[in-house]
This record gives sequence, structure tokens and C-alpha cells, in this order.
Amino acid sequence: MAVAWDAWEARLTVLEEAGPAGEALAAASWLAREWGAREVHFDTLPPAGPLATLLRAGVCRETTERSSAGGPMIACVSLAGMLRGLLPELAERRRQSPWAVAWSGALRLEGDRQAAALVLRKGQIEVQEKPSATPHRIAGGVHLAQLLIGECAPAELAARGTVRFSGDAAPLAAALFPDTHPAWARLDYY
Repeated sequence: MAVAWDAWEARLTVLEEAGPAGEALAAASWLAREWGAREVHFDTLPPAGPLATLLRAGVCRETTERSSAGGPMIACVSLAGMLRGLLPELAERRRQSPWAVAWSGALRLEGDRQAAALVLRKGQIEVQEKPSATPHRIAGGVHLAQLLIGECAPAELAARGTVRFSGDAAPLAAALFPDTHPAWARLDYY
């Protein structure tokens, strides 16, 4: 467990934690008592993670911070490669969406100087590296990576004007690329 201590505020900040959630919470509690902390903050916890879930069972305050610039950055180096890596997760998300299961065709994704397609048919999903024309398109340029990792809901990216949808792309994106509330470990900042 990596922690930071602010003696002025009497606050313990847990920067990194590992292991079972109960043990991490017990270790933070012990440190807080030892150092006389009035508050314990957990930094960069994944909202769906076991420790965040355990904390919500008690009394806590939860905040979410997002930054359009200056925070963690992501770029898609190989769109087709990234989509291939996501195939197991995309197949599971598709199975959970009755609308997406029934849909058949190609969904073209256009990133920064590259394009690929997801071809959905008969319960299968595959990546097409050289996509053909289709009315079902997601155009996101450099912002496409935000959609792929679930930085926020596809509708929010559309409202920002950073990603555009045509044809059936918007409901497909909602099913395949939901807001996953990604969290970066503190070590990713260095």
C-alpha cells in the first residue's frame, strides 16, 4: 500500500492499494488510527472495484473528477489491433444487448488517419482491417480512443462534438462502448 500523509490536514491518502479489499481497508484503518488521521482518502479507485464497493457499504463520500486536458491521455496506435484485443469484451456486451444481438452488418470506426470495421452477423463479431463503405459509422479522429475505453457514454462524446455517429452507430456504440468509469493507477501518472 502506498500512502501520503498530510500532517496539517490530518489526512491519510491511499495512493495505491493491492490485495483483498478487506485487508486493504484494514491496513488503511490501522494507519489512520496510528497517525491520528481525521480523514482517509482513496485516490484513483475504480468505481466498480471491490474496495470502492466495500467502502460504499459504509459511510463515505465519493467524487468523480474528469479532465478534458492535463489528465491521463490515451491514443489509439493501431485501431484494428485495439478492436481485436477488445473482441471478447465486445462479444459479451453484444450478448447482453437484445438490440445489438439482432443487428447484422458492418460498423465502421474512423480514428486519426486509420479506419477499421466491426462486422456483426449471426452471433459473431469480427474485425475488418480494410473496411468498405457503410452508412453505420463512428467518426472520432483522435477522440475515438476515449470511446473505445469507455471514458464516458457515447452520447456524451456526441454532445461534446468530438465523436459523430451515422446510421445505426449511436445505439450500437451505446451497447458496445458504454461508460466503464476507467480509473488509472497512480503510477500511470509518472
